[in-house]
Amino acid sequence: MSNACGAASIPGKPQVCISWTASTTPSVTYSVFRSTAAGGENYASPLNVSPITGTSYLDSTATAGTEYFYTIVAVLGGYMSAPSSEVSVQIPTPPAAPTAPVAAIV
Repeated sequence: MSNACGAASIPGKPQVCISWTASTTPSVTYSVFRSTAAGGENYASPLNVSPITGTSYLDSTATAGTEYFYTIVAVLGGYMSAPSSEVSVQIPTPPAAPTAPVAAIV
């Protein structure tokens, strides 16, 4: 199944697709920020390595059992906009593996 990020889900590998509405300012790029606490984003360290020119980002570094908080800023000429509203997602913890299987000839 694909999403706004254009990526297919990978069983056992949590991924978060963040998408947003474009800035009304032309020629901007975007930076995505993530924290494990509400309001805790570090605006000196974006999650993306390269500037984002589209309106979505795939976070493939998410960890199961963790809640993440994301904000996005528009960037133009070295200046950042105010951050977007914050969005959060809880990555589910996978179920425990079955134990003590038994085999019998019938």
